[in-house]
Amino acid sequence: MSAPKGSRGLERIFKEGKRFSTVYFTARWHPQVELDKPIIVVGQKTSKKATVRNRIRRRFRSLLKDFPQKGLVILGRLPAEKAPFRVLKNEVVRLQRRVGENGQRRHWSN
Repeated sequence: MSAPKGSRGLERIFKEGKRFSTVYFTARWHPQVELDKPIIVVGQKTSKKATVRNRIRRRFRSLLKDFPQKGLVILGRLPAEKAPFRVLKNEVVRLQRRVGENGQRRHWSN
């Protein structure tokens, strides 16, 4: 059985990629891996309630819809659920700057 499409890219992101962590999320990326869109993961360890996990996913999805780096995986954390949206946006902007420093110079409007 062959691996699902994109899973090799994910393996490469987790094995060879860069990492950026905050209180609200951990981001992993690899400058040479392009996925269709940023991937947002919020596991059951974060919260047993699906409504909480989905809220965290929705918040990050709205912040990352115009994010230029497609080879990006966001691992959401519980504090992101109740954090002010402005704070999450500032953290994502910091992430964008960090991604830009590591090879690909891309700009994202605030």
